[in-house]
Amino acid sequence: QHVDQGISFTLFLKDTMTTRDLNRIDLYAHHKGIKTLYYARTKDTTQENCLSCVV
Repeated sequence: QHVDQGISFTLFLKDTMTTRDLNRIDLYAHHKGIKTLYYARTKDTTQENCLSCVV
């Protein structure tokens, strides 16, 4: 009746994704029962004072 394993998913995103897009993806995945999301972004995160770039 219960599963001892969680479901994980690796998600590769385009560099045009915003933090709003990431939040929507997280909520959708949670609703679908995904326990863990891993994402890889290709965007350069070296911009100064860019807090959302390090998400």
